[in-house]
Amino acid sequence: MAIHKQSVCTTLDGKKISVDEQLSPFIQKLWDAGVRTWTSCQWDGFPSKKYPAYINPCVPPSRKGQACDWSTPDEMAEILGLERWQWRSRNGVLWLHRSLIVSGSSGLSKL
Repeated sequence: MAIHKQSVCTTLDGKKISVDEQLSPFIQKLWDAGVRTWTSCQWDGFPSKKYPAYINPCVPPSRKGQACDWSTPDEMAEILGLERWQWRSRNGVLWLHRSLIVSGSSGLSKL
């Protein structure tokens, strides 16, 4: 069940998938570049969290038993054109600065 307002992104093979609205421009850009993602959330944690949003790259083969291209947070940040202060990496997950995820913004338009 989705907690945040949803937007639809389209995968390279044409599937339409709902994702959190504030992350949709980020996820669509990653998908367009061929990066697969597993999970994401536009605000995970307490209200004052500095890096509340995350995009988790595709689950590695050892976790799901199937082949999957793996992208690092560094690669995803480069594709998204993020400056170093706008993101961080923790446990292989890309975390986005709260200034990129604000109500009414379109995410990447803030870059």
